[in-house]
Amino acid sequence: MWNRTELFVPIGESVILYRHPILYGAAIYALLLIIVGTIGNVLTIIVLLRPNLQRYTTMRYLIAVAVADLSSLYSWNLNLFYKHLINHYQNDLEDGSMIACRFVSFIAFVSLQLSSWYLTLVSVDRCLNTYFLFWHRQIGRASYSIYIILSITIAIIFLNLHLLFLNGYQQSNCIPYEKRTCFICYARLEDRFYIFPKWEKVHLIVYNFIPFAIMFISTCFIIRRSTSSTNAQRRFTTGIRKDSLQCSSRRRKQR
Repeated sequence: MWNRTELFVPIGESVILYRHPILYGAAIYALLLIIVGTIGNVLTIIVLLRPNLQRYTTMRYLIAVAVADLSSLYSWNLNLFYKHLINHYQNDLEDGSMIACRFVSFIAFVSLQLSSWYLTLVSVDRCLNTYFLFWHRQIGRASYSIYIILSITIAIIFLNLHLLFLNGYQQSNCIPYEKRTCFICYARLEDRFYIFPKWEKVHLIVYNFIPFAIMFISTCFIIRRSTSSTNAQRRFTTGIRKDSLQCSSRRRKQR
């Protein structure tokens, strides 16, 4: 059955809210994800910060991935926990104020896009190391990775910067009461489709399509290179065996 909660408002009226048990389960699950995810990502960062691992560019990219995943973990799951277990009216974190609306939405979009692009850097770096022997000694050196990470970070932040200034609006002549907060997030006063679906489509391209295409192409090149190297090694081994057999047969004939 549905859970029932009685809330007493200032005017003396009793407001009854009904929440499905699944929502409580989802909120607890979100809290567990935050705890486990935080521990996992922090341990990952600690391990990858070891001096012997810092020599590798890939490890530095994976640290950036862990930081971005940690941010996205809180931006999405913390809101779910707050909405269904803390807030009596099941309001989102973004509904509290314009600052909360813009900051939470900005972190949510940026963290997901950064995580995706940092993983793309890992894939591209592996591909270039496979094809170009000079890559890890020149452009792909670990000391240069920080500049590549900063470049990607600045580009993604600049792309989503409008969320900090244009996202959301406050309703005029509105008095906050119970669930009504008078703050409308993920929309603009003159454009209610500002985020959904307009910016959502851009986010899908930046977060999913482009990184996936780059990682897919890089992986295909890596597989191709690995396959050709394996075949060359097999041919080389087979040639050596044939030469050794021919030498053995010649020696026997000479005897």
